[in-house]
Amino acid sequence: MKLHNIFTDNREPVYRQLAERLRGRFKEGKTFSSDTVVARSGPWEIVLDEYTVHANNVHVPYTRLRAPFLNKDGMRFALSREGFFQRLGKRFGLQDIQIGDKAFDDHFLIKGNDKTQIKRLFGDAEFRQLLLDLPDLEMSVKDDEGLFSKTYPKGVDLLLVQRQEHLRDVETLERFYAAFAMTLNRMVQIDSAYESDPGFRI
Repeated sequence: MKLHNIFTDNREPVYRQLAERLRGRFKEGKTFSSDTVVARSGPWEIVLDEYTVHANNVHVPYTRLRAPFLNKDGMRFALSREGFFQRLGKRFGLQDIQIGDKAFDDHFLIKGNDKTQIKRLFGDAEFRQLLLDLPDLEMSVKDDEGLFSKTYPKGVDLLLVQRQEHLRDVETLERFYAAFAMTLNRMVQIDSAYESDPGFRI
């Protein structure tokens, strides 16, 4: 048995099933890396995996979806489920873009560099409901994955959706994938992303 399989907690059969449902492919992880599911939605290659943050003897698990895309207008944003500290931050002036839907605005904190485009992005009621139905969702657009990971070519950014948990439910994972794919399509609809292959792989 490979070392990484000791800690997978039945991840492999769940990921294999998800790959089959999405008509994607399952990639077995190595000793210190996660299994992954790679699937395509239109021109984009979407990668699902998981990781754990280790800090001060605390281990924080995450499941994430990522895809590079061609950013048309430079829009970047970060959306997170609103908790106690986020509500406190709002009281002290923490930036929060209001969409105009009370249920949505009460549940999410949104920061970004283009208020008009971000309001357009989340202006679709079906899209907002899809996000509201997903617990503990975090979503952001980044220009790369950080100091110790890949740096993307000019014009290519990363869409990231993640949840603080190692998910083992195929239906929930499929819903996260649907939300991710819809985000990419919404960015195309508002003219913030090109509907074309970015020519870059994670």
